[in-house]
Parts: sequence; structure tokens; C-alpha cells
Amino acid sequence: MKSRHLLVASIALLVAVIPCSRAEVYSLEWLSNPGNVETGQSYYISAQAQFAIRGYYSWPVDIALVLYRDGEYVDENSTNNYDYCLALGSYFTETSPGQVDYEAYAYDYEYGEDWIYHSVTVTSPAANSAPTQVTISTPAATIRQGESLSLSSTAIDPDGNMNLHSFWRRGPRNADTFGGDWDGWVRDADNLAGWSSFSTGTAGMPGSGSNSQISAVFTPPSPGYWQFQANARDSQDAWHAGVTTPAVFVAPLPALNFAASTAGGQVGAGGGGSLTLYLGEAVTLSSTAAASGWLSEHNFYGYTPGPALFSISGGTATLSATATTTLSARTVTWTPSSAGTHTLYAEAFTGTSPGNRLHGVSGWVQYAGGPFGGLADKRVTVNVRRNPAGSLQLLNAQSNPLSLQNGIYALVEGDVFYLKISGSDADGDAVRYASRFMRPDGTLILSQEEDRDTGDGYSGSRTFGPFTANAGGDWQVWGHVIDATARAWDSITPWNENANGYYSSPHYTMRVQVNLAGLNASGIPKGLAQDGNNNGIPDLVEAALGLTPSGTNNTIPANITREYQYNEVNELIQSPERGYQLDAEGNIKNK
Repeated sequence: MKSRHLLVASIALLVAVIPCSRAEVYSLEWLSNPGNVETGQSYYISAQAQFAIRGYYSWPVDIALVLYRDGEYVDENSTNNYDYCLALGSYFTETSPGQVDYEAYAYDYEYGEDWIYHSVTVTSPAANSAPTQVTISTPAATIRQGESLSLSSTAIDPDGNMNLHSFWRRGPRNADTFGGDWDGWVRDADNLAGWSSFSTGTAGMPGSGSNSQISAVFTPPSPGYWQFQANARDSQDAWHAGVTTPAVFVAPLPALNFAASTAGGQVGAGGGGSLTLYLGEAVTLSSTAAASGWLSEHNFYGYTPGPALFSISGGTATLSATATTTLSARTVTWTPSSAGTHTLYAEAFTGTSPGNRLHGVSGWVQYAGGPFGGLADKRVTVNVRRNPAGSLQLLNAQSNPLSLQNGIYALVEGDVFYLKISGSDADGDAVRYASRFMRPDGTLILSQEEDRDTGDGYSGSRTFGPFTANAGGDWQVWGHVIDATARAWDSITPWNENANGYYSSPHYTMRVQVNLAGLNASGIPKGLAQDGNNNGIPDLVEAALGLTPSGTNNTIPANITREYQYNEVNELIQSPERGYQLDAEGNIKNK
């Protein structure tokens, strides 16, 4: 540093040449000067000096700004250029409490100077306290899948520097094993899936640095055991230990199966399948629903294309909706009243009261993508067909219809006859015709033909025969019309009314009278010439006497001549040995 005397001498010499310039301190101030800091805390001290230049600028002016700390030189900013404003500053970190004094000194080398002072008080930091008194509400112990739960929490930080207050969750697990570990926690702000309705508007943000209240709604995306926690943190990364809820069990949606079959079990379909049945044929619907309690409904419904919903008698069942209602097995019967395509479906719901549809599964197509799924495997498509229509006629040898009186066709032994079966199928299938008749002795005669024509409703007929009425008595006659999709295509039974693709005619009786007209070469009526056991007694006589025509105990000695006489209505009026006589009613007596 130059001595004041030398500067004066130098200046005096220069003045003798030209007017001199000189600088004076115009202002000196602190730019940054904290009053209190804590040990370990970094802080900044800075000052600025402005100079006023007097006279003419004949050469650069020497000016300076110096910073001292507790009387010790720290730093200096000086120049001999034409600058007239200087600044300087430094960072400091204290390791022990106390007071630190700072001085800023501004001057030129001849005419001006100034001093400013500042003291910084250094203290030891107070011990930080983590947030305290964090609470969390206790949710229900059991909820259904898809149901939401609400959580709320409060937190207090005595230091007022809390900067995080949020919910955490973990799960699902197959069992309540949360007490044994601390694995799997996920903070809401890190994964917002399932969270909604945050009271603060932003997940994890506290209401203030000292007191915070938050709330949110969580919808578990899958069943199982879940656990929740509330926690808080301050600016020094001090955490509250966290408070957790008991495990919450999220009960799964009902397990539901569905199947349909014809009442006779001939055709069936599982969920998502299809079956074909005939108008008037009953369908058995069966379903089992299982849930972890709370079953409130287990129903059967149907819909037609559109779909137009329709109820099934007995299909709706309201359950108790208590935690003990865990299994429901149901069977109902539905009989279609119209042909066409129908869809039957099952559904099961859980709820907190009978009939309450809180959650569930359903096969109704309009639930697809909706609250209960509209699942295809919970429904069966049913194609309801019309049975073929038909009729049966008996024709004589000339193919003319015989008259039916009181359900009986009358023929005479030896007559030739035909069976004509007419039929149609409104579904347009090919139809098959089949006939059956049974002789008085129980012999079955079957016949059938196929027809492969198709159309928008096929109709036609088949004539079977000729047949001969070669035995007296009652014959039984039936006819069938069978469509191309009938079950048991290769069988023509059963021979009664049914709904499996058949038309069966009513049971008709063909009564054949014995033909006694005309005599044989011996003058005996033809009807009496039949002797089944060759014992010389005509079968009709043996039958009239109560004997069995084929029996072996009806033998008469061969040396006896037998003559029989009948009146004009073929009644026996005379017999050998005159052992047979007629009473007043025409009955044989005196066997």
C-alpha cells in the first residue's frame, strides 16, 4: 500500500501538468447479510461500493473494495480502470456457534474511504422431529370385487416442515400374511391405479407444513387381501413410522356355470353353446352360483333377437344376501311357446340386502362391457323348431279312402287295403314317412320311406301297401312323419305324440270281420273250413264253444260224422249228435 505522502507528492507533480481527477466513495452497502444461521448451514455475504468521479479523466483512478472477517482480510476487488462500481462476496459455513463480524472497506488511494459493519449470529440447530400423530380410518373388513372403500388420514408435524402426506397400499394376496413382512408397499402418487377422489386435489400433497388432512377412494382391481397405510415425511427426510389398517378382504365375483338340456336329456349344451329342440318340448336349465357370501340373486332369463327380454317361470330367485349365502344351485324348466331363435342365460349377484345387485355376472348381451359382463359362457342359444304336421288314411283296393266311424275302420277278411300318410314341415326340411300296423295276433308290420326334397315348407305323402286283411279281429294302425333333423333319425319309435321332430298319428283301429259268405265244395261255409289244429272242428266252432282253436284237447273221434247247419246270418242251428243247441239269444248250449 502506498503511503499517503507519496501519493500527495505524485499528485502535486501531475497537477502542475493538467487538471487532475479524483474519486470519492458515493455509497457502500451490504447486498446479502443474513442475521442468524445454524452450524453446518452455508450462507452468503456480499457488499457493493459506488464511487463518484470528480474532475477530468486524465488517467485511470485507483479504487478498491475489501472484505474482512473478524478483522482478517478475506477478499478484495480493485481496479485502476474507469469503473466506478465494485462488488464482492463469499460463501461461509460455520462449524461452531457464536458471532462473526464482517467489515467492508471502500476507498480510493488519495481522497475517499468508507466502512460498513455486520454481525452474523451462529446457533446450533434444534433437533428435527418427524411428523407425529398420523391417523388412518379403518375400512370394512370385507368388500366385494368392484366395490370401493374410502380412506381418510390426519398428520401433524411439530417442526412445521412436513412436505409429504400420502396413502400407501399393498396387495392382493391369497391370504392375510401382512403381519409377517413389509413387502409390496406402493405409494398412491407412484401408482394411481384404483385411486380417486383425493381431497387435496393432488395425491400425496399435505394440507400445510404443520397439519394435514387427506382423503381418497380406492377400488381394488382384483380380489384377495389388501392393506393400506398413511404416512408423512418432513423436509429433512424424517418419516413417521406409518399407521396401517387391518387386512381388507376383497371377495371375488360369483362363480357361475350354466347348462341347458331337453327334459329327456337327449340334447344338451353348456354355457356358450347351442341346442335345437321342437316347439312344445321342455328345456331344463341348471346353474350353480358360488361366492364368498352375500349372494342376493340367482336368476334365469331369456331374450329373442333384438334382444327382447322375457321372463322364465320360476326363473327369478331372491336370496338372503347374508355372509352365509355362499352357494346356490338352481334348476328350472322352460317350454317355448313360439318357434325361432331364443337365448337363455343365467346370472348371479351379490349385495347387502335381498335383491340388491351390488356386483355380479350375467349372460345378458346388453351387459357386454357393462357392470355385470354380459358373458357369452353364461348363455345358451336355443333354436326352437316346428314339428312336422301329418295325417293318416286307410284306402281300399281301389285307393279310395275308407270311412272312419267312431275311430274304427271296418274291413272284411280278405280285403286289400293301403296306408296313406301325408305330411309337411314348415321349417323346410325333407321328411320321412313311416307306417306300422299290428295284427290281432300281435305281429308287427313296419314300413318306412325317405323323401329328400326340400323347400320353404315341404309337403307330400306316401302310400304303403297293398296289404291283405287276412285275419279277423282288431288291427292297430299308426303313421309317422319325421323331419330331417329329428333325433334318432334311424328309429321310427316312439310311436306316440312327442316333440323330437316327429308327427305321430292317433292310434286307429282297423276291425276285420270274418267273411262267411259262400260255401266250399262240401257245402260248408268258407269261414268254417278253417281248422287250425286239424281236429275236424272248425276254428270258429271251437272259439264259440270256448275252446282254443290251436289247442290239442279238442279232438273228436274220427268215426263220427259231423254236420253243421247255419242260418242266413251264419248262426249255428244244428250240429252232430244234436249235442249243441241254441238258446233264445242265439248262444250255443249243451256242450
